[in-house]
Amino acid sequence: MKNVSTAELRTIALVTVALLAGGALNDAVAQDEDACADLYLVNGRFFSMAELPQTADGVAQSDFNSLRIASNVIAEVGDDLVAPDCTTTIDLDGKSVIPGLSDTHMHFIRATLRPGYDTRELELSRSIPEAMDMIAAKSAAMAEAGVSTDQWITFIGGWDPIQWDENPVGSGPGGGPAYVFPTLEQMDAAAGDYPFYIHLRSTEDAYTNSLGMVRLNELAAMTEGAGDPQIDPDTGFVADSTAAFVLIKQDSDPRDQAIRVMRGFNSVGLTSVVDVGGSIRGMGAQYFNVFSDYETMKALYDADELTIRVRARVQGDLITPVEDYEALVHSIAARFGSEDDSMFKVIGLGEDLGDIATNGYQNVVEMAISNGWQVGKHAGQLADIETYHAAAVATGKATRLTLEHSSPGQSEFDSIKALGYENVVGINLSSHAFLGRGAAGRVCDSVRFRSVVESGLHAGIGTDSTNAQPSNPWINIYAMVTGKDVKGFGLRAGGVTTLRAATAGGMGGMAGMGAMGAGGAGVNAGGANTATAVDPDAPITCPDERVSRAQAVQLYTRGSAWLAGSEDDYGTLEAGKLADLVVLSDDLFSPSVSDDEIQGIHSLMTIVDGKIVFVDENTGITAEIDE
Repeated sequence: MKNVSTAELRTIALVTVALLAGGALNDAVAQDEDACADLYLVNGRFFSMAELPQTADGVAQSDFNSLRIASNVIAEVGDDLVAPDCTTTIDLDGKSVIPGLSDTHMHFIRATLRPGYDTRELELSRSIPEAMDMIAAKSAAMAEAGVSTDQWITFIGGWDPIQWDENPVGSGPGGGPAYVFPTLEQMDAAAGDYPFYIHLRSTEDAYTNSLGMVRLNELAAMTEGAGDPQIDPDTGFVADSTAAFVLIKQDSDPRDQAIRVMRGFNSVGLTSVVDVGGSIRGMGAQYFNVFSDYETMKALYDADELTIRVRARVQGDLITPVEDYEALVHSIAARFGSEDDSMFKVIGLGEDLGDIATNGYQNVVEMAISNGWQVGKHAGQLADIETYHAAAVATGKATRLTLEHSSPGQSEFDSIKALGYENVVGINLSSHAFLGRGAAGRVCDSVRFRSVVESGLHAGIGTDSTNAQPSNPWINIYAMVTGKDVKGFGLRAGGVTTLRAATAGGMGGMAGMGAMGAGGAGVNAGGANTATAVDPDAPITCPDERVSRAQAVQLYTRGSAWLAGSEDDYGTLEAGKLADLVVLSDDLFSPSVSDDEIQGIHSLMTIVDGKIVFVDENTGITAEIDE
């Protein structure tokens, strides 16, 4: 036996074990070879999340301490499993392990198409100097790895200037102080020898460093029909971020950037997503071509290089008639093999169901149900449940309906239960208001996390990243547990604001308030505003919609797997489930980890489909392999 360093651990390839049908295996040699291909994880604190962890003396009790993986499946769980001498065994040294986290509303494929060396870690930056330190670290790592200096460092979408201390509550559009962005000098110093580009949401503010200015102007001059990015030479401000985004894509290999993005997601514990595509109606970084933008994913799928498990919903875009929408979904599904495939599977339609004015909303839903597909509806509410039910009656069957990043209330809860749709309708919960498109610090959140959990209905987590919202699951778990936004305001935990303050920022503030009215109680059972006279300066108290840490993780695992239609495949650590799991840097369930530390949790090791896809270079995890 020998110890293997974590650098070598990255190269461990788990041998795929053929699944044998029929009678018992008679060849003892083959049986031994199969057993030697298994991976044992021992001496860990495994939380299956099939049920909420039990506690003793205030400490969460793990479910077992060992797990065996055979091929891509969890073959056995228990305490003190004994591994044959020939197997790979990893001693977890008491680290906590949970099922892989699943984001069930992410524009994942669109994120993989964004150019450059993505610095998604900037989602955690809380000041401009901290952000620049992260850029400097990325630049140093790229230089050490020998990455050519013609490659871009980028941070496109998933952030807001309000997250930085330099921008106080009320900054930005709406009459407050103008946003502060990094200076040209700061960007030049941080990025070193690399061009750098930071881009807000889809078509909003963008900045580049001096090397980026030179390269963008070169690209514009040499590209026929290219737009002028219109860069301010003194600040690096890019007036036409759409033109700049399109130009930068020429400098990046789509396959390589997709692999980097997946590894970044793996590093924070994401193992699966429900991809919700996008639309050609989107501009700049929000653009997505439903006819061609699946090709990079297809190439990675064919090469067995996906490290994120994908369940896809296909958007309808501008496609008419409905039969053409149906044919498109079939064609995308056919590109990825069997509908039972474990790594990429088309599961339905949404969140945008396309040209429903022409195709007819109920007709589209009937088409989905007839094909056995799920339906995801943007900002779904009572009327959408009713339309789905009408389509189900018309077709004589039902699949599943997901209310995407919605704020359901008692009327939706009652409707689901009255129709007997507890196993038909699911609720996708999000933390949009954490940044609130700049409205953080002054807006209550209308998303009812605790109320949904207490209703007993199926629910999971979808970030809607990486355009206006961060993708990091630990940012979202922090928000779910503390009820606070990026400015520390109790948007779901009794924070007090006023209608005047909440709406001062325009659309961001209004959107974040949702159905909240004066006094924090201006909603009826259906979510409709019942306030008759509103004092703009009357105090509004945000409701308490916090959930426990265990509930948050269960929403991100078991709950999200249900929304993906994959509850039999993943979402819990149980024998027979696909082997997707995360070894955590910190014990989330221990009181020694403070609420403020939750955002900094990350993966020490991530396993997807039985393969080790990420290992933190600083971890002490080692493997023992028979020589």
